[in-house]
Amino acid sequence: MGSKADAGSDARRQLLETVEGHPGLDKSVLCRATGLGWGTLSYHLEVLQASGLVKLRSLGRQTNVFSAQIPDSQLRALAALRQGAGPVLPAAVQRVPGLTVRELAATVGASPKVVRRQLGLLGSRGLVRAGRSRPAQFHPAPRLLQALRLLGEGPDVANNRLSRR
Repeated sequence: MGSKADAGSDARRQLLETVEGHPGLDKSVLCRATGLGWGTLSYHLEVLQASGLVKLRSLGRQTNVFSAQIPDSQLRALAALRQGAGPVLPAAVQRVPGLTVRELAATVGASPKVVRRQLGLLGSRGLVRAGRSRPAQFHPAPRLLQALRLLGEGPDVANNRLSRR
């Protein structure tokens, strides 16, 4: 890390390790995970961003934090995976293609409204696609598995989370 990044380096090192291990975490989740106060977290993220070590992307009311090693072309898709029910919903679509909104809501333990909203976001990022039948059945797009793996939420991790529900 550079000279300015060295001051408070323990907190920044902890932040960087957390972000690299869990790319795309929301700032509020990162705040809880690290135990840092909001102002302290924001300051250290600004220093890390200025040093070129992290990237921040806002989507709605959330600001997701990524390692600078993640390609810019992947950031929007990864941020979308961290919204709503998190990566559990996309993993359910990957695990059992062809489920409807109601079936997915029951699978992930979320309301149909939350599932519908997240599916719209995932669809707009090219991660899932809806079939033409009514009610719509949802299928994974080819880049969904790649995005889940980048998050460290490959099929094995996500399937374990689903089986515990």
